[in-house]
Amino acid sequence: MNLRQLRYFVAVAEELHFGRAAVRLHISQPPLSQQILNLEEFLGVTLFKREKKRIELTFAGQVFLDSARKLLEQSQWAIQTVRRAAKGEVGTLVIGYASSIPFTGLIGRVVREFRSQRPDVELRIKEMRAVEQIKALVERNIDIGFVREPLLQTHPLVESRCVYRETFVLAIPTDHPLSHMPSVQMANLRNESFVLYPRDCGTVLYDQVIHLCHEAGFFPNVIQETPQFASVLDLVSAGLGISIVPASTAHASLPNVNFRPITDTMEQTAVSMVCRREENSAALAALLALVQQVAPAR
Repeated sequence: MNLRQLRYFVAVAEELHFGRAAVRLHISQPPLSQQILNLEEFLGVTLFKREKKRIELTFAGQVFLDSARKLLEQSQWAIQTVRRAAKGEVGTLVIGYASSIPFTGLIGRVVREFRSQRPDVELRIKEMRAVEQIKALVERNIDIGFVREPLLQTHPLVESRCVYRETFVLAIPTDHPLSHMPSVQMANLRNESFVLYPRDCGTVLYDQVIHLCHEAGFFPNVIQETPQFASVLDLVSAGLGISIVPASTAHASLPNVNFRPITDTMEQTAVSMVCRREENSAALAALLALVQQVAPAR
């Protein structure tokens, strides 16, 4: 049994006349009649009662008509779906992101614009550490990730593309004496207690902060590490210590936390998207292009 036989059967069942059905199908009547006979032979049932000048559906034919229509409808839906999938118009994409990325606004802009362009592509968003994102990409559990560069660990199957650069700022409790200064220098932080994003999350943010302190001639007193940037700010808000964070983090509105520029360094942190090197998904290609359009590296 094939789709052509189903179309022929439905046409004959609706017209109840082989001649009219043949005209509707743009074929001659003999091959139409033969295809119906072949279908009946395959099914092992009689679909039509044939008389000299008229035909009618048997009970089996009436039951089969509903199923045949559904099969044709499903086949048309499958054809349309696979064509749309080839164009990247349907499917599912999974996005991973490190906890500091939402402060940049990048995820929100990308998701909002992509959903407006391709509403039938489902986007699933997962917060993951950088090391977890690399592993998930290799294992095809996510399709694209957003991390802080440079990464401590990479993989030959994964490539990264920088999409955003920013400087560092000081996060400090509002009642701290330095909080009342318009800006600070690294040397001002020599005797402070630090709350930092840990090194084992997979990026060099920790190393960059340590380097900034070394350049200023001291080793920081790190009293707490936490893998969530929101937790870093919460601990600063609680007065546990200060922190050096990406400038976009200042977009967060938190009680008891002020952000101040650091004037004696131009050190930057980069946000990169990471993806598999070999990928043929049209939807993913569109997402990658959109990321570079929405957030050009600077």
